[in-house]
Formats: sequence, C-alpha cells, structure tokens
Amino acid sequence: MEETEKEPEAPSISQRAQKHSEIAQSLWGENLSSPYNSGLTDAFLQPIEFEKDQEFLEIGAGLGGCADKLSEKLGIRITALESNKGYLEYLEAQATMKPKGHPVTYGPFVPVVTEFRPRAYHAALIKDALYQIADKEGFLKKIKGSLRTSAHLAICDFVLRDKGIQNAATDAWTEREMTEIHPISVGEQLWNFRASGFHPVTQKDITELYLDRIKGAEKGIKELFLALTKSRPIDKEFAGILLEELSLWLGRAEALKSGDVRVYYFHAVTKELSRKMTWSAEESDKPHLVSAKNIVDTLQKRNFAVLTNEEVTEEYYSLIIEGWTNCLRTVKKIKILGDLNDSFILHLLEEAERWGRRATLLKEG
Repeated sequence: MEETEKEPEAPSISQRAQKHSEIAQSLWGENLSSPYNSGLTDAFLQPIEFEKDQEFLEIGAGLGGCADKLSEKLGIRITALESNKGYLEYLEAQATMKPKGHPVTYGPFVPVVTEFRPRAYHAALIKDALYQIADKEGFLKKIKGSLRTSAHLAICDFVLRDKGIQNAATDAWTEREMTEIHPISVGEQLWNFRASGFHPVTQKDITELYLDRIKGAEKGIKELFLALTKSRPIDKEFAGILLEELSLWLGRAEALKSGDVRVYYFHAVTKELSRKMTWSAEESDKPHLVSAKNIVDTLQKRNFAVLTNEEVTEEYYSLIIEGWTNCLRTVKKIKILGDLNDSFILHLLEEAERWGRRATLLKEG
C-alpha cells in the first residue's frame, strides 16, 4: 500500500494571539500589522539590487506579510524578526503550515539581547523599532556587524521634529506606546549612522503616507466595533485588545498631526559600499558590477562550460603596485633629463588618482 502524505496539523496558537492577529489584519490587510504594506516596502527597497538566494534581515516583521511577498518576488532568503509576542506566536504557528525549505525564517527580536549572525546579510530593513532602543549607535554597530562588507540598510522610524523636544503631544504619545521609547531627531539619527559605520544616502519624511494608511484603517475599526456590539455575550478579551490597538494608533496619529513627531525613511549604505559607489560614479566608463556567481550562472545559461572560476584580486593588486613603482622610477629619470611638462604631470596625477581608488577598493575586499 502506498503511504499517503500526512496533512500538516492545524497551527497551535493562544486565543489572545489569534484575536490580536485578527484585529491587526482587519485594520491593515492580510498578514499585516502596521501601515507598511508590500507596496511601501517595495518602494523602500527599490535602491537595492538583489540576486537570487541572497540573505535579507527584516526587523519589525509584524505578521509576516511583507517578508513572504518579498521572498517570492525576489527569490531571496529572509530572516524576519518580531518583538510583539502575540505576533511572533502567530508567525511561528503559520510557519508550521509552510512547506519544508520555506525561504522565510521567523524569530523573536529583543533589542538588547538579540544577537545576529556575523557578515550574513546583504541588506536589512528595520521598521518602527529603532525609536524603542536607547543605545542606537551600539545597536546599529551590531547591525553593521551582521551585514556583508558592501550592504544596504533601510529604516522607517518615528523621529522628533527637533532635538530633545518635549511637550503635551510627545508626552501623550509616549504614554500610549506599548513599551518605553527613546525618539531622537533626524540630525541625531544621521550622526548615529556615521558613527556606526554607515553612510546616509537618503532621508525622506513619509508622515503623510503613514497618516493616510491610519486613516484608511478607520473603516476596519468601525466594522470591528459594530461586530463586537452585536455579539452576545460580548467577548471582553477581544474588546480589551481592540481598545489597546485603538489607543495606540490614535495616539500615534495625534502625535504625527501635531508636527512634533514625524515618520522618516532612511536609506544608508556601509562606508565600504559608499566608497565603491563613489568609485563607480567617478569612472570614465560607468561600470556595471555583478557577482562572480552571477557571471557563472549567465555563462552556463548560454551553454558555456565554466572550466575555471578563480579569484585573482591579490595578483591584480600586486600588478597595480608594481606598475606604479616602475612608473615613478621612469618619472624620476625623465625629471633628471628635464623633459617633464605640465600636461604630462596633470595626466599622470589623473591616472594615479584613478588607479589609487581601484587599489584601495581591492585592498578593502
């Protein structure tokens, strides 16, 4: 007799976590728990070029909707971390229903405690999490250690309009948040990027987009309250969770409308990638760099047999140094003969700068 494959068991999840996830999805959409839908997330990651099977870190995964769509669309592997215990319970329950080898791995995020795999990720996205962390510079240094040498970092976060601002609007917002918060200004955040080994590329105020999404959730809130009033007996636990969510999002909306609290999108790159980007912009012929794996894959797709795939960076670097050593000897001889002119010197300096940049990048790996 043939063995029939067992159907996966229904995921185990507490009633509170189930109700919390249902409320969130009623407000924001399937497998979402905040205003960041897949369309917004795609826009945030637009500057990043991914290759298949690269690894990506997401902090603030919510109910996993964005991670699932990203992995499917881009063919990347994602580590999705979430700090909300109810959402994490939902994620872990859903993971039991996913096929073996699913490209998204879920896990808990505890700001001070969570450790990251070193040099594992090609990019990271952090959503509404950094404002909850007191030592932002230290945390970003941990993130930097988890990224590849040339990597991107995208952050969406609450910031203050001005450094150290505190008034009725910010106090009311702080009180309604579910955890202790440590918001800072945009300028302070840019300083933290530089101090932790990143180069900020873009910072954009996305407050209006965020507020529009909260406004769009009002319909879901009304429907939930209507359903609640019609149910007999009234589900007190469900009502309590709904009131918590309502207080949280109304508090955020009021703070954002005051203008003293904003939501910003930041795109930063590692300083190593920043130097590479500068080199790329300054090359006379614009380079189009891809990985060695990408070249091998392309050749094989076009029916070429790849017989050798060997790194020669050290040899190339040595040839640059040797070439410029010989060049300087030649210049010394020319100087002795008195044949140096301004045109020759300018050309020599241009070439020295160009090959110097290349040598520096090769040396840094």
